[in-house]
Amino acid sequence: MSRSERVLIVGASVAGVSVAEELREQGFNGEIVLLSDEDCEPYDRPPLSKQFLAGTLPAGRQSLALRDSGWYEKNNVCLRLSTKAAKVTTDILGVRTADDEHFPADHVVIATGASARTLPGWSGLPGVLVLRTLRDADVLAACLERGPGRLVVLGAGFIGLEVATAAADAGWVVQVLERADAPLSRVLPPALGRLCVEGAVGHNVQIDYSMDVLEPAGGDIVQEVRLRDGRTFPADLIVLGVGVVPNTGWLEGSGLECHDGVVCDGSGRTTEPRVWAVGDVARWPNSVTEQHIRVEQWQTARDHGRIVAGAISQCTSTEPLDLPVWDTAPYFWSDLFGRKVQLSGHASPDMNSVITRTGKRVVAVLGDDRLRAVLAIDHPRAIAVGRRLLSRGATFSEGVEWAKGAASASPKPAGRVANAVTPETLTTPPQAL
Repeated sequence: MSRSERVLIVGASVAGVSVAEELREQGFNGEIVLLSDEDCEPYDRPPLSKQFLAGTLPAGRQSLALRDSGWYEKNNVCLRLSTKAAKVTTDILGVRTADDEHFPADHVVIATGASARTLPGWSGLPGVLVLRTLRDADVLAACLERGPGRLVVLGAGFIGLEVATAAADAGWVVQVLERADAPLSRVLPPALGRLCVEGAVGHNVQIDYSMDVLEPAGGDIVQEVRLRDGRTFPADLIVLGVGVVPNTGWLEGSGLECHDGVVCDGSGRTTEPRVWAVGDVARWPNSVTEQHIRVEQWQTARDHGRIVAGAISQCTSTEPLDLPVWDTAPYFWSDLFGRKVQLSGHASPDMNSVITRTGKRVVAVLGDDRLRAVLAIDHPRAIAVGRRLLSRGATFSEGVEWAKGAASASPKPAGRVANAVTPETLTTPPQAL
């Protein structure tokens, strides 16, 4: 491959860094330029709402680094910090920055991720925080350290619940207000969402549903949350956990198709053949889930990086193109109130679900005629088997039969005595969106 070839990666997310790493692993010896609009070296985001807030990272902040400081120079990756992309240029392919600097390239990879969603009238108010970046996490961690006090979290999605978990463990009294009638309502049927948070009571966390939040109140610093029905909840700190929006605004006028993210094919290629997109900002089709959506998961970002690096390597070779595609089941995990929740596949609240439980261990399957997703609580072995079932296209009936025995199977290595407790199985019908 010619050294004159340049791959420009916009966004130093785990997806962006994965593209750079995989390109080098696959023998690409051209230029790699990695642009980041942050002023610190690339870091891992999932620990920000988990170990970072809890203060349990084994090596402190250094544990967040995606690569050590010398990796970029050693692998000839030009890392440009504090460099904000403003426009993709297609006449001469490349990216123009907010400082009007132009980076031409043979391939552009969009890895700009997503930003925390805010609520009208709440953004920037003193005492109201979001959690998405390392800077956000620093501010929130400092506030929690000054406590304990009363925390109100708006939104019972994964980020909101993880923040609630960390704050409760730090001694805060936590109130979670969710607009829907169940937690994790964007992803899971109500019965399954409630199982994921049943440890909240023991962690001094109150979660209330169908809460129509109207406005913040309290003068110079927000001190309470007011509902439309007149009720108020006092707060020393408020965290908005109401989702994210993909960072695609800078792509307006580029000609790239964007709709809740950059629209890509199964190899990550956009509507411009030499422009690719990966991670939280990108909409890819997945052959296992049969969905063409954005997937906000760490493992997905890694998979995207590997696939795009392989596709770019093929595009710069003289061999016939046989581009890799995304053919693995998405995977996600979270720590909620002392329990490990793991999810693989594509779940939605309107799916049929069968929940099997033995003690605290839960295995649930979701789907229609096909098995579409597997969720496990405190049962890592089950999620590993479930991912294999998803990958081979198992029917929902097959998933149900497997789940009946999976919850009672011992989580210990083979050869140990299995848990003989009889599992409880609950079938839940589709729920209205």
